[in-house]
Amino acid sequence: MTYKRNTMGGGEAFAGRMEYNDSSYLMTAMATIALTATMLGSMYFVSRQSQKFSGDFSPTTEESSIAPDSLASRAMNHIGEAVKSFESKRVVINNPQAMEVPIEATSSDQKTSEVMEAPKPELSQTDTESYIWNYFRSRGYSPVATAAIMGNIKQESALKPHDRPMVVRNGAVFGGLGLAQWGGGRRQSLIATYPADYENIENQLAFICDELANRYQDVDNALKQTDNLSTAVGIFQTNYEKCDPTHCNFASRNDWAEKYLNKFANS
Repeated sequence: MTYKRNTMGGGEAFAGRMEYNDSSYLMTAMATIALTATMLGSMYFVSRQSQKFSGDFSPTTEESSIAPDSLASRAMNHIGEAVKSFESKRVVINNPQAMEVPIEATSSDQKTSEVMEAPKPELSQTDTESYIWNYFRSRGYSPVATAAIMGNIKQESALKPHDRPMVVRNGAVFGGLGLAQWGGGRRQSLIATYPADYENIENQLAFICDELANRYQDVDNALKQTDNLSTAVGIFQTNYEKCDPTHCNFASRNDWAEKYLNKFANS
């Protein structure tokens, strides 16, 4: 059956025309014709018999061999042959008016209607910066504290949440996991907290806030108490990142913090 589907509402609209390949509809129509033909044949048979008994009837060879039950048999045989000849044909019923017919969803319909969640696209550099800024601000951090945190993680990972292999250069260890380049037990803690999606930016920001609120409360308190950007950058670098002072590059961290403060403070 072909039809036009209306995806609005709880049913499906059928408009234009409806086509049926099933011969059951043809069978019903032809059976009705057969019943009528049998009745007419029986009436004809009785009429001819009456003429016979009144002396007005001279039966032919064919008529003398016909009985009511054989008329029905003949009719049904003709119907069967007609049905076979139309078995592979279609009956087209014009239906200019659309009608709403509720359709029970099949398993295939259910599969196609399922919404597949698309993977989240990576944020652009600008979107990432804005997202991180708004995240820390929504957690109660001042513009100075937020800029100091962002200047540090920009230096650590370029705001990339991916896992970078650990390498040793000039006696210092570089690399780690995510925004803050976590290593050792803190890296394992992040993975254990978000085993299925530990490289997700939102999860890593939540992990930073959780560490500051629980494991590094002194850092958290100091960040919230100072309004000096360079001081805030140094607090986070020394007490949260704990990088090697000879390789931390404080100047770069501080420069990035100033850029973020100027860019977002008034937004």
